[in-house]
Amino acid sequence: MSEYDIAQKYKCSQGTISHHLCKLGIPRRNISEANIAATDRGKRKGHWEKDGYTIIHDPKTRKPTRIHRFIMEKYLKRKLKPDEVVHHLNGIRSDNRIDNLAVIKKNQHGKLTYVKALQKKIRELEDIVKSQLASCSSRGE
Repeated sequence: MSEYDIAQKYKCSQGTISHHLCKLGIPRRNISEANIAATDRGKRKGHWEKDGYTIIHDPKTRKPTRIHRFIMEKYLKRKLKPDEVVHHLNGIRSDNRIDNLAVIKKNQHGKLTYVKALQKKIRELEDIVKSQLASCSSRGE
């Protein structure tokens, strides 16, 4: 449950909740963990781009940024280099868990994405063939 959710439940400000958590020594999530949890619950403040990535406003710069890049930069404790991209390993653009993100060179990303697309298409074709074979065998052909 987030500080915001707790504040809503007890009808007080988020600052009051934050103050008491700190005073009691209760650990709080860092911003990237909170963003991941909020995204997983569908409560991420921000908006979706048409290509499926979530955009947030960087708390320091107030500039719009893709959340997976923001999370990776926080994890690495540095800005991404111009030739680096953050790749979603499972291909799901809304899955911004750190264990699903990898930093790779821009020139490798296109190749990796193309290979994954080919592998997906092969699996789809295999499924079609399997279902057609099962259909034929059930009819005795």
